[in-house]
Amino acid sequence: MNRSPIVIALLGTCLFGGPVAAWSQSSHKKPRKVLQPEPRRVEKEAWTILGRVLNLQGEPLSGGDVELSAGEASQPLKTVESNLKGEFQFSLDREPSEAPRAKVTVRKDGYRDAWEDVDFEATDIAEHPTAPRARIRHVELMLRPSQEDARQLSLDVLVHELRPRLRYLTFTKESPALPGAAPPGAASAVTTPTAQPLAAQYSEGAEELLDKSDPAGAVPRIERLVAEAPSCVRCRTLLALALLRRGSLASAIREVTEAARLDTLAREPERTEGPFLMLAVVETWRGRLRQAAFYFLEALDVEADDTLALQELGRVFVLEHKMKAADLYLAKAIKGGATADAHLLRAHALGEEGARDEAEAEVQAFLSGRKVKELPLEIRSDVTQVEDHLKLEAADKVTSVVDAPLPQLQGAISELQGIEPVASQADLPKILRKVGDGVKAFFETFPNTSSLEEVTQERLSPGGKVKESTRAEYQYLLLQSSERSVLQTKEYRTDKKGAPASEAGSLGRFMITAGFAADSLHFHPANQSGARFLYLGRQTMEGHNCHVVAFAQRPETATAMEDFIVNGAHWPVLVQGVAWIDASSYQIIRLRTDLLTPKPEIRLRRQTTDIRFGEVHFTGSDAKLWLPREVAVTVDLNGRILCNHHRYSDFRLFNVEAKEKHNAEKLLHQPRPDSE
Repeated sequence: MNRSPIVIALLGTCLFGGPVAAWSQSSHKKPRKVLQPEPRRVEKEAWTILGRVLNLQGEPLSGGDVELSAGEASQPLKTVESNLKGEFQFSLDREPSEAPRAKVTVRKDGYRDAWEDVDFEATDIAEHPTAPRARIRHVELMLRPSQEDARQLSLDVLVHELRPRLRYLTFTKESPALPGAAPPGAASAVTTPTAQPLAAQYSEGAEELLDKSDPAGAVPRIERLVAEAPSCVRCRTLLALALLRRGSLASAIREVTEAARLDTLAREPERTEGPFLMLAVVETWRGRLRQAAFYFLEALDVEADDTLALQELGRVFVLEHKMKAADLYLAKAIKGGATADAHLLRAHALGEEGARDEAEAEVQAFLSGRKVKELPLEIRSDVTQVEDHLKLEAADKVTSVVDAPLPQLQGAISELQGIEPVASQADLPKILRKVGDGVKAFFETFPNTSSLEEVTQERLSPGGKVKESTRAEYQYLLLQSSERSVLQTKEYRTDKKGAPASEAGSLGRFMITAGFAADSLHFHPANQSGARFLYLGRQTMEGHNCHVVAFAQRPETATAMEDFIVNGAHWPVLVQGVAWIDASSYQIIRLRTDLLTPKPEIRLRRQTTDIRFGEVHFTGSDAKLWLPREVAVTVDLNGRILCNHHRYSDFRLFNVEAKEKHNAEKLLHQPRPDSE
């Protein structure tokens, strides 16, 4: 029996309140169909996270393992790998009732883990008529190296220095919006009923971070505090420090930048140097020295005698080779009780200024009875570099290619056979000016390039016979510096799939050699004062009519531009050499460099680099560059003679921002015209 009329009748009674049975019997019409209401359909929301993995310098990192988790889940929901441009993407369909926060974590060999919170509630919702509600969020994860540079201020020291500034938060009657708890005995502290709960939150967060060393537990506490007191500079600075300790560097930078902005708006008695100190140290880690100096000066504007700001500003000036300014600030820092680092930094400055006795005294103050071999490798190489400068200055003269007579040079450097000597140095200033202008223009306008690199690595007998060799091919990327004011390029070797290349290192049977495009920096106008030059004569080299110029770095003023790396420690070396410079274009055609003096600390007896440059034309572009085409490097290290041969071809312009195709892991992900 069909029961639909009964159902309708019952519904009719409920809805209209009248007798329905008679109506159903007397009615001859077909009953109207009444649809029952369907259960309400809940639409899911599409969550999309677009992110990038970067190093401290803001350069993309590929091959990072990126995990997404949400809510209280201990296991990641999804895991992806960052592509060549450091990019990754997550897409999820979530119920609106589910937790609107997620966490993105990245892990990569050689770097500390980093993670960032993703708050979908704070993101604009993109509506589409045919698609579920979409929430899109962009996130950046910045990775710090797993091994901290011993020559820079460490994170632990930064936390130690900021602790007394951030452990308590005082405020005055004139500034009740900045609540906090003062240390015992601070009679000037003022509390109000509204301030007391916030002060307790601050104290709990500071205790979690600074006393218990639990940044993960401290972050949510301090975040709630900042939400209630968004104008509190010290609260934001404490949050930034907790985020930094937790591994959320990008968020830490945003938070401390806002704290610094708020601090500049505060009245003089309420200002604090904390956010500027933290920003400056982070900028130093990132190699952004000018910005770091600016923030240190801001900190000193708040507190003129701040020892940490004085010391670290001195460090920045040493790195920038502004030794007089470095000496000024480091002397003040030492007078104020700075750490031992200040003594070594000042020894650098004094050594390059020629104050040998004072520099030696600072070295001894730094060592304070310790032996050099007991120091970390990087610090050990720093001390040795200073002592090398002092030893060279104490010597009467370092014999170099600039001092030796031409016949002696021809006996040592066979390429000088056939040179036409000159009787005067009158043309040397003009040659240096023009070649310097060309080198400067190269580094100011340099585009990103890629090429095919063939590397042959050899072990030789004392007589020059090849005992063992290996050959490899790489995609070689030469990228412009992120800061045009910095005289350097960045280089990467990858395999054919774009993955970082595995290379045989100097601790194995062979050695790694790189950095040849930057060797012309010896002739950059900013560096010419650090070397002596001698115009040797004219010679035809590879079809070019060339000026031949010898040079030798000055131990007292030179900027060491070459590093020899052993066991991860950098040993700066000074060099001398000969350059063949085209007489019409003033382009360096060939460049040979040798050690100025051996490096007995690591038993480095010889390091000879011979670079042949060639003009590269790019199809579809007006760019023309002189780049290394062939390079030979020969090293005598502790009696082992190693030789590397590099050949470069198939040059292309490389746009790291090019739109990728579906395979994001390919190195050249857009077709580009071949070079001529």
